[in-house]
Amino acid sequence: MPYSYFEHPDGEDTIRKIAFTSRYALIAGLFKSTCDVILFPAPTGYLSTAGKVFYVTAPLVGATAIGTGVISLSTNLRKKDDAVNYFIGGVVGGLSYGMFKGRLGTACYAAGLFGMLCLTFKYNNQRGVIFDQSERNRPCDVDVWRKYEDYTLTRSPPKGWVAGSN
Repeated sequence: MPYSYFEHPDGEDTIRKIAFTSRYALIAGLFKSTCDVILFPAPTGYLSTAGKVFYVTAPLVGATAIGTGVISLSTNLRKKDDAVNYFIGGVVGGLSYGMFKGRLGTACYAAGLFGMLCLTFKYNNQRGVIFDQSERNRPCDVDVWRKYEDYTLTRSPPKGWVAGSN
């Protein structure tokens, strides 16, 4: 059964929440680093390419893990479960992203952006908007990846059907 971020209240099950959010940050970081390596002047050799992927991906994963930990910490310290905890976690995660990159301007911009994204995430979750697909119940007939779906233009006649003669 897949794990859902809001399966447990904020401030509990922190390690699994960090792993859950870091997984999505890793996917986004690998996508961004792949685009960076392909579209911009590519490094030569395997080692420099791996270094470039690590340079792009690691700060994003680290900032996400730090932000998720700070959300849990601020929930436990403040004894409140509200969107302010998410804003605090987003700001700290953005500042850590800028510190990983080594630029003050990046840290300030990322702190504002990550803070607002986390605030929006919690605000929408409190109002019932679902971002995580594991929480959504999908009917079986809507699933695109069904194994036995017939996508032909003309379907076969039903079993036992006999064609008429003219």
